[in-house]
Amino acid sequence: MSHNLYALFRARFAARLQAPCFLGADGAVFSFAALDDQSARFAALLRARGARPGERVLVQAEKSIGAVALY
Repeated sequence: MSHNLYALFRARFAARLQAPCFLGADGAVFSFAALDDQSARFAALLRARGARPGERVLVQAEKSIGAVALY
């Protein structure tokens, strides 16, 4: 069993990447594919800054779709 919350989410939505994941207050639709892409971008940025898999990173962020992707 993975202790990675994102890995659990990814396994559940892999078959429906184009489905809506979030609806923004402005009506914008954010798909599971967009969540996957943004999460990968955050992971790459953190790795480039020296964070390694399994390390904890402290982040203060407002409630947002980006915060979900970062988590």
